[in-house]
Amino acid sequence: MMLNVFDEAHDKIAEITFRVDRDRAGRKYLAVKDQNTVKKYRSRRLMTLMHFFVLHRYKIDLVYYVAPTHDNRMSVQRMMHNGVFRQARTDDPNIIAIEVDTARAQRIFANDESIKRFVARQPSGAAGRVTGAPVRAVAG
Repeated sequence: MMLNVFDEAHDKIAEITFRVDRDRAGRKYLAVKDQNTVKKYRSRRLMTLMHFFVLHRYKIDLVYYVAPTHDNRMSVQRMMHNGVFRQARTDDPNIIAIEVDTARAQRIFANDESIKRFVARQPSGAAGRVTGAPVRAVAG
C-alpha cells in the first residue's frame, strides 16, 4: 500500500510505501519499504505524523524497515526520541525491527488537542535506545 500527502497545489509532498500483516503470534506489523518527503517539507514532523496515522489506523504493534536508508534510520531515532518506538533491533543491516509503544501512541492520538500538543512541542531528552536485543511484543 502507499500513503501519499499532497499540498494545496495537488503536488505530492510525501509518501510511504508499506505492507500490513500479522506474525504467527497474532501481532500486527508494518513493513515500511520506502518513504520520501520533498526537501521543502522535511524537518517539520510530516513523516512522523504520517507514521502516526498508519500506526493508529492499522493498530500496529511492530514496525520493520526493509532495506533501510539513512532517512529510515533517522526517522526511527526521532520516533524513539518522541517515545513512540520503545526499542529497535538492528541485528541484520537490511532490516530494522521496532517495538511500538502502543499506549503512548494512543495517548497522542486521543484527540485533536493531544496531536496539536505533540506537533507543537519542542524536542527534549531521548526516550529510546537501539540495541541488539530481541524486540518484545506490546499487549495492545
